[in-house]
Amino acid sequence: MGTGTAPEEGAALAVALLDEFRAKNCIVLATTHHDRLKTYASTTPGVVNAAVEFDDVNLRPTYRLMSACPEARVELRLLSGSGWQIRLLSAPGRCSRPESREAADLIAYLHRSRDELDRMQQQMTSERHALEEERAKLRTPMGRAAAKAHQGARRQVC
Repeated sequence: MGTGTAPEEGAALAVALLDEFRAKNCIVLATTHHDRLKTYASTTPGVVNAAVEFDDVNLRPTYRLMSACPEARVELRLLSGSGWQIRLLSAPGRCSRPESREAADLIAYLHRSRDELDRMQQQMTSERHALEEERAKLRTPMGRAAAKAHQGARRQVC
């Protein structure tokens, strides 16, 4: 967006254009590396952030679409996986603007939150399956008898 302009101006132009499309109830798919647009999508009602997941171990995209979560930049991860010196790789971080660092922090937070939600969902699914198995056991005649015996034993102890 805004070829030939400063990146900040191109991002501002893109935000204005997206706002115009939103005002007209248009559906727009946009892709960007502009941190300002990632932040805009994360904080603007009616706009959804998405990204293709990146496999940090194999240093490749997984092509799994991750809705409501922008992807962090991968350029430095790709370079670090190819043997570049740490001194060289840390230079872009020292030169980045505060807005870029804030956007990177937001993206990292969203990824951590997504990972925690995924972990909790897996745990809940596992617990639900265990409860369903237990319920199925209790529905059998033998299971009901065991449950009654267990209840009786609890009453005697209490």
